[in-house]
Amino acid sequence: MRNKSFLKFIRFSIYCFLLLSILAASCNGESKDDEKKYNIQSFYYPVESLKSPLVYEYQPINNDTFGVQYYYFSTLETDTATYFTSNIYNQFFQVEQFSIEELVTNGMLQKEYFLYDFDSTGNQIRYPAAIEYDNAFPFEVRDSGGIFLQKMKWTFNEEPLHTTTLIRNRRYIGMSSYTYRGKTYEAVTFGVKEILDDFYDGHLETKTNGIEIYAKGLGLVYFKKTIGNALTMEYELKDTYTMEVLEGKFSKTLNQ
Repeated sequence: MRNKSFLKFIRFSIYCFLLLSILAASCNGESKDDEKKYNIQSFYYPVESLKSPLVYEYQPINNDTFGVQYYYFSTLETDTATYFTSNIYNQFFQVEQFSIEELVTNGMLQKEYFLYDFDSTGNQIRYPAAIEYDNAFPFEVRDSGGIFLQKMKWTFNEEPLHTTTLIRNRRYIGMSSYTYRGKTYEAVTFGVKEILDDFYDGHLETKTNGIEIYAKGLGLVYFKKTIGNALTMEYELKDTYTMEVLEGKFSKTLNQ
């Protein structure tokens, strides 16, 4: 169970300094009053238009070990809030993660996050996260950067205790550009660092760092993560389409 959940989590996210350095950096996010500010809400996923759900297909670059990832996005509006949900499927069309974020004036807040696994009988199990720091994505950044901290913890077993804690800090690097399907978009780049602490009869800690690129009107189009000094995972957005198209891809695999 330990290796399975640990490797699964590495596939989705991973990068960071020690916890104390992250907390220190997050407390030092002060900037000058005359410093230029950027509103980058339009660089996140198009939450409003995703009331009509879409699948984002991410393809690995230079390494097929990790496999394709499919993100199914949908927006739900209630009387009091707007929620942005994502189901993340692996190359075998199995859901591995589910996220709920809330749209607020200054960014996206992580409300819930679930990891999925299978027990010995083949039944799927869902593990909810305990969310301590809920910064999923900021809408305002400054030239001095600033640190946006996210921390979540999953408990896979109580006796013996098995937990995984993710500490992520996202730092604004600057404005850039990105070409997707032959068209060049304005983009924003973040540096991302994480600590992944897997506890099971002792701590096993993995540090990762990388970058994320968000294109205006599209959302995340590219990410790269270096795990320790030995492994790099790199993905790019290949296409977007409806769930019916994804279901068609799944049907083809059943008929092969």
